Amino acid sequence: KSFFAECDGHGVDAELLREAAHRLAARRSSAEAQEGLSAFLEKRAPHWIAAD
Repeated sequence: KSFFAECDGHGVDAELLREAAHRLAARRSSAEAQEGLSAFLEKRAPHWIAAD
């Protein structure tokens, strides 16, 4: 959400698209993202690790 707030009022250009792709790739490679995707594909509830 913060990325979209940062982009508010700016036009879409190649740099913005690169940054969006970079941030999305970083989120998708996290352990939490992997568990969420696995749970979805396996049709089960995700086993989230509680944050302190």
